[in-house]
Amino acid sequence: TQCAGIDFDKADVELNRIWPEIKAGAQESDAGSGKSEHLDALMASQRAWLAYRDAKCVWQGFEAQGGSMEPMLVNACLAEMTNNKRIKEPRC
Repeated sequence: TQCAGIDFDKADVELNRIWPEIKAGAQESDAGSGKSEHLDALMASQRAWLAYRDAKCVWQGFEAQGGSMEPMLVNACLAEMTNNKRIKEPRC
């Protein structure tokens, strides 16, 4: 259980490390237009993805609802989804 939590923490730190680069790319894309459409779309997609990730992982934890493995299943799911997001996130 503790290892799954540590794995998630590491994945989250890495995603947060690259986030400024991704956000800057969206801002750069918007620079000439005077609008923030690219940045707005990026922020909306990130908020939606976080909500989806969290809900999906809580749902996955129900496999062991109330048991000692529930937090491990949730954290393992969070780590896996966050790692996959980090790997697939386009960098501008």
